[in-house]
Amino acid sequence: MADTVADRIWREWWRDVSTVDHVKSKVQDTMRGRAFPFTLVAVKNGFFLGAVSVVESNTGPRRDLSPWLSGLWVEETERRKGTGSLLIAEAIRRTERLGRTPLYLTATDDGMQFYMRRGWTVVQAPGEYVHVLSSSASS
Repeated sequence: MADTVADRIWREWWRDVSTVDHVKSKVQDTMRGRAFPFTLVAVKNGFFLGAVSVVESNTGPRRDLSPWLSGLWVEETERRKGTGSLLIAEAIRRTERLGRTPLYLTATDDGMQFYMRRGWTVVQAPGEYVHVLSSSASS
């Protein structure tokens, strides 16, 4: 599913600044079966539902914080059905087992509400256009 995950991430966030092959190489690196970094993929009956990655550092602000939840994507037909929440919860569980908490992410004003409803807290108000949030599990 690396091709599909890379395609969705590239189309949503990287189309103007990178190639899909560059994004695919980064996604493949997180899907090599190692404990960290990792990508979780939700599949139902062989169909891609969504994915999320956990990586060492994000390209945005606060490179001093780690690890980062990155590239949460849920197919439009699957949104508001709990797939994103399940992916986030599993990402938090895995990082906790690795002793790598809290987990951080960047979000726009609109996206921030999604995460705050799931217990994330604001670490830094918006820099250029994003907020930095932390999973509340260990923050």
